[in-house]
Amino acid sequence: SGGGSAESINSVEGVLYADVSFKSSSVTSQITISNDANFSNGIIRLYVLSGSNTLRAGVFDGTNWKWEYAININTNDNNKIALRWGSDVLSLFVNGIKQTGATNQSSFTLSGLDKLNLAYFNNADPFLGNVKQIINFPTALTDAECISLTS
Repeated sequence: SGGGSAESINSVEGVLYADVSFKSSSVTSQITISNDANFSNGIIRLYVLSGSNTLRAGVFDGTNWKWEYAININTNDNNKIALRWGSDVLSLFVNGIKQTGATNQSSFTLSGLDKLNLAYFNNADPFLGNVKQIINFPTALTDAECISLTS
């Protein structure tokens, strides 16, 4: 399917899907898509803050956070999460429910995204938990497709 290769990561639109559980820890546990060590060209980010049950999803354009959303989840359970980005919409789906969707009010450019990381840059804040599946889709799936994927 090409859902996991670096060549399939699309900077313009896509979906990051993760079926994961997060361990409670003293570090922030992260899954990111980026292209360089300091995120100067942007980042797609799913993370749970240390010691919390708060899942955060965000899109950073290299200068500013263009969108970020937080939701409480049971981090010990497997959670099916899809973060969709595109030129006109940013959405988060968790366990079959669309949590939020926002029309992109300010244009942003993500360029050269080609790395799926189970950590923040320089391996800081590594992902701690269990991974059942992580898939990158190079196109922005529909709401119905994201709901089905995360159900």
